[in-house]
Amino acid sequence: MEVEFGKRIREERQRKGLSLRELAGRVGVSASMLSQVETGRSRASVTTLYALVRELDLSLDELFGDQPVPDPPRPSSARSRVVPVHRDRPVEHAGDRTKIQLGSGVVWERLAHVDPDVATLMEITYPPGGTSAESGKFQRHDGIDFAYVLAGRLTLHLGFDTYVLGPGDTASFDATEPHMLENTGTEDARALMFVFNPDRHRPDHH
Repeated sequence: MEVEFGKRIREERQRKGLSLRELAGRVGVSASMLSQVETGRSRASVTTLYALVRELDLSLDELFGDQPVPDPPRPSSARSRVVPVHRDRPVEHAGDRTKIQLGSGVVWERLAHVDPDVATLMEITYPPGGTSAESGKFQRHDGIDFAYVLAGRLTLHLGFDTYVLGPGDTASFDATEPHMLENTGTEDARALMFVFNPDRHRPDHH
């Protein structure tokens, strides 16, 4: 089930009293491009999506259609931090999972409902030529990224280093480091992507 997240972006922008031009300037795109993303006429790149999430203080799960939930009580241990957002949905059937279509054909498919302040669990698909940054600009965002490649080959540019990942290969890195994913091969690349947010519950996190 595909999610049109542009409406959610527009609602949150308007709720915060931001003009198209102001938000577009903050995330590094034109006002025209942002308008097209909001109305579903164009798809944001992964880099632009993360920039919008950061500027609007949204979670990735809210873009997948979840409503924001109240902050849970501070956990007494790390083990208790992973709390399902929907306790009545312990199983997510393949046909019911929500997807986000992004620029250059990239697809994010959410695998489970967990506390978005802890992690977002996705299967990502990069078609041949697919990239997280169509402009070639590296992205940075809060958290720790973990990827496990299921099929095809993904190229990870991390800082000044480049790694080619094949089936069974994994990568884990601080997502505040400049990075970019792309598929330079001839077949779809699929991977499990877990985005962990260890700082969201710290008192000094903003």
